[in-house]
Parts: sequence; structure tokens; C-alpha cells
Amino acid sequence: MSRLALASLLLLSSSIASANSRLTLPSSKVPTAPRWEHRPWIEVKAAAVIGGLSLATAAGWEGFAVAAAATVLATWKLRARPIAPMAAPLAAAVPSPGAARGLSAEERQARDVVFEELRALRFDTASLSDADLAAAFDRLGEPVDPRQFKRGQLRVIDEVGVINKTEFFRDSPTWNELRRRLEPMLAGRAARGERSLVLKSVGGSDGSEAYSLAMLADDLLRARGEDPGRWDVRIEVYDFNPTNSVLAALGYYHRPPRDWEHYFEAGPGKWRRIRPELRAWIYPRRLDLRSPSDWERLAERPGQALLLRYVQPYLDAGVLTPLYGWLRAGRWTAPGGALFVHTPWRRGLFLNEAAEAVEVL
Repeated sequence: MSRLALASLLLLSSSIASANSRLTLPSSKVPTAPRWEHRPWIEVKAAAVIGGLSLATAAGWEGFAVAAAATVLATWKLRARPIAPMAAPLAAAVPSPGAARGLSAEERQARDVVFEELRALRFDTASLSDADLAAAFDRLGEPVDPRQFKRGQLRVIDEVGVINKTEFFRDSPTWNELRRRLEPMLAGRAARGERSLVLKSVGGSDGSEAYSLAMLADDLLRARGEDPGRWDVRIEVYDFNPTNSVLAALGYYHRPPRDWEHYFEAGPGKWRRIRPELRAWIYPRRLDLRSPSDWERLAERPGQALLLRYVQPYLDAGVLTPLYGWLRAGRWTAPGGALFVHTPWRRGLFLNEAAEAVEVL
């Protein structure tokens, strides 16, 4: 930049700063006195003229024309209005640097467990900032207790001898049935002006089932000509290991399901991430099905559907039977809600191809 151009920019800055420093604003009511209507704007105009001359020196007379036009427009639009109240909403809308909070000591301990799990899955944790983790922890809905965070839930055989496997749209007959039931339900709610939906995934692991619900709901709403952004959609995903809940909140996956790739965006390396509008629908919650007192968490908000699938290897019959009875009582559901439960251990119920019992409560 030439010395002349640099000097011109400095002159422009000092002119505006000088005018601003002399501009005193009343602290309460909108002023109507003649001095308010004239003197401050004379100073602003003077600053604009000086700035325009500076721009003309650096960039030609077009700069002066632009400054003059801006002055006329500002005078016409803003005459006799205090500047501070008008600037406040604009200042509030701009996030201040460093607004994202840091991690507490407990959250840093939990982060280490989450990072160990992610590195075992060959995820580059250097791409995750503390702000990303803080946002994920905030979605848990309760203070972080690092003692509850455990590793290996997605990769290894655990103490009961089963692999905690998860995938998108697992068992297609279940999802075909769920689609068939949700379509008329959504139509009825839209007709009544009830644009809200609550779905629950119990034993949700890393969130693949919950995001399958999110993609299905979004697809059904768009097929009906609805704007999903106008709906209050809440998809609650419950798991006893908050490590899984944080992974669900982050929303990173290696293999998007076929025909649903448009719900993902690029992530680090070969990873893909669920689009933010769907991540905003996900509410991870900790839930220990072995503790009947925890079941009440499922009833905090009535839902339209609950999926309880592939958890029976973790629970003995002394828990499964009363749990299923509690679910059938319908405390968790709005009228007409559907319960999808994997029940090879239960007889006398209609079983579809995926050994899923479907009951409308």
C-alpha cells in the first residue's frame, strides 16, 4: 500500500473517531430538541466529507461520491434518532470473541474418555475443539460425572457376552412399519395445528437409531409439503453410558446409509457428520434400565413412538417383565403412541419379520 493511501485511511479513521468522540447522546428518552436534530449530524456529515476526500485521494473521486451518497441516506433514515439504541440490537446479534465456554475439570476428565473411544475408532480428535465438546456435554441435560463415562461400548464384547452393535435403519421391516404408522399421525397433527413430535430411542448406543428416526421424520414431513424447520421435533436417545450419549450429540459416522447421504456433511478424513438441523433434534439422556426409578425419565415428555430394541441380553427376566408392564401402561406416551419392542423373550404378541412387537397404546 502506498504512503499516500495509508495516510488517507488514517485520516478517514481519525475523522470518524473525532466525530464520534464529540457525539453525546441522551441517556433516556428519544430526543426531540433542535440541537439533537442538527449538531450531531453536522459533525457526522463533516466526518463523511473529510473521509470522502481521503478516499478520493487514495482511490479516485468515486470514493467521495460513495461517501456523499451514504451521508444523504444516513441523514434521511436516521435523522433525530439516537444511535446507541439502534446499535444495541446489532451488537447483541454479533457473537463476542471467546463467548464459547471452556470445559470444567469434570468435563475434561470425561473428554479424555470420549477421545480414547474416538481414537480407537480412528477418528482424528484434533479436529474437535473444547467448544465442540462443551456443546455436546450441554445436550446431556445434567452435570457431567466422569465416573459414569466408560470405554469400549461400541467395539468389544462386554461383561454379558454380547456385542453392542448399532447401525442406521437396522431391520428394515421395523422401519417400514414405523413409517406406515407415522404418516397418518403426522397428517393428523398438522391438520390440528400441532406441529410437534416426540420420539424415543431406548438403548440408543451411539445414536444411529435416533438419527434414523430424525431422517425418517424429516423425509415424511417433506413428502407432505411441510417445512421441518417449523416443527418442534424432539428425539430422545437413552443409554446407560454417557460416552455413547456424547458420541450421539457429536453426530460423526463413518458410513452414511445408502439413499440417505444428503443428510450428512463432510467431516474429518472419511468421516461424515449429520447435518446441524437434525443434530438439533437429538436429546441424549442417561438411563439405566436396571433401575426402575430411572424409568420415570421416559415419562417426562409424552411421545408418539418408543423403540426398545436389542437390550434384553443386558437385562434379566426380573427386570424385563416389570419394565414391559410399565411401558404398556403408557405413562410415556401420548394417546395413539406406538411401542416398538424387540421381544423374542415374550409370547402372545404379534411379531413381524424382525421379531418386533408393535403395540398401539
